[in-house]
Amino acid sequence: MVCLRLSLVHAGLLVLAFSVPLLQADEQTVGPVTENVETAQYEQVLYVSAALHSNALPDGSRQSPFRGLEQSLESAHPASAGRRIVILVADGNYSVQSLRMKSHVDLYGGFDADDWSRDVHRQKTILTAQGDQTMIIGADDARIDGFFITGAESQVGGGAFLCDGSSPVITNNYIEANRTVRDPKTINAADLHGKGNGGAAICCIHASPMVKNNRIGRNTTDFGDGGAIYCMAASHPTIHGNLFYSNESGLVDPDTRSSNGGAIACTHYSNPVIRHNVFLSNHAGGRGDGGAIYGEYFCQPQLDGNIFLWNSSEDDGAAVYFMAAARPRLRGNLFVGNGPGGGAIRLSKNGLAQLEANTIVGNPSGGIICRAASLVSVNNFICENSGAGISAQSSVVSSQNDTICGQSGCGIATLQLHGRC
Repeated sequence: MVCLRLSLVHAGLLVLAFSVPLLQADEQTVGPVTENVETAQYEQVLYVSAALHSNALPDGSRQSPFRGLEQSLESAHPASAGRRIVILVADGNYSVQSLRMKSHVDLYGGFDADDWSRDVHRQKTILTAQGDQTMIIGADDARIDGFFITGAESQVGGGAFLCDGSSPVITNNYIEANRTVRDPKTINAADLHGKGNGGAAICCIHASPMVKNNRIGRNTTDFGDGGAIYCMAASHPTIHGNLFYSNESGLVDPDTRSSNGGAIACTHYSNPVIRHNVFLSNHAGGRGDGGAIYGEYFCQPQLDGNIFLWNSSEDDGAAVYFMAAARPRLRGNLFVGNGPGGGAIRLSKNGLAQLEANTIVGNPSGGIICRAASLVSVNNFICENSGAGISAQSSVVSSQNDTICGQSGCGIATLQLHGRC
């Protein structure tokens, strides 16, 4: 277990200690956990193991399991909501290419190949990519749980997962070191705000998957939004209890500002619910915005009870950035040590944010920055940040019952400000 410890000693304001993956945020576990699989609830149970159990022809039984996931999915009986199928996958290495999940079929990894006991941390069921396509294609009402998913290098959006009009349940996985790639010859200064290949871990297109209790780290886009997750075209995923660490957008982006959201990006009427996650050391490159989360074009994300530590961007919004008529709501989040990147939280270009009961402390990038935006701030604790606690220019700001103290600059700095403070 990796232990992380942060101490902010200015005036004894905050001491925070936690462990990964068993981090607690608002009494919710963050990161993968081992869940029991109730096989009696399923119409059919199939087994998969990379180890050779017998010389008999594999039939998917416990004694003679299939050797690969594709064969098990092809051999599954027709499934429905009332006749679900489960596939249990033992530890080992499995190479997959564009693996298509099936509706009403659940995939569970982390099993011992001998006695079929389960531990998703110790018994690693590893899926690695074969070829340069998305590794796993999602399906409605299907679950994938307890896998190590790594090594995807897709040339389209969605490295490890593509949810295009589909909404699977993605839980208790290690989704690490996946990448979306693009030919460097197509990247130049003319691509300013161009369309890249987003979502190295998960790309959602008009989709609403449940993404819960995963460890999502070291995923990168060469050129595109969402180092880990990209939500576009009216996607409404629930992103709950995950650890996002060291994800990066714009790994080889030559400053085109087309690679926003080091961990998550959402755009075009997408409304993700982002709750009880930890965002640690994510980065937006290529002059991108939003070290952890970025939103634009009428998205309405809800951020509740998340922890943002040491995220950064090459431009603005070290932790989060919202613009272009985005309407985020942030409640009960913790922002500590985020920077560089102008402001731990930044709003611009008609963004409108509601902030309630957040703690914004010790961020070298500053507290909240508003530029041609609107902010309603209620019961927030904003302290010991570099620069101003709230900096507003050509913006409408309402600050009610906030505690703003100990900044290196002003508590509230205004220029062409309208509203009340």
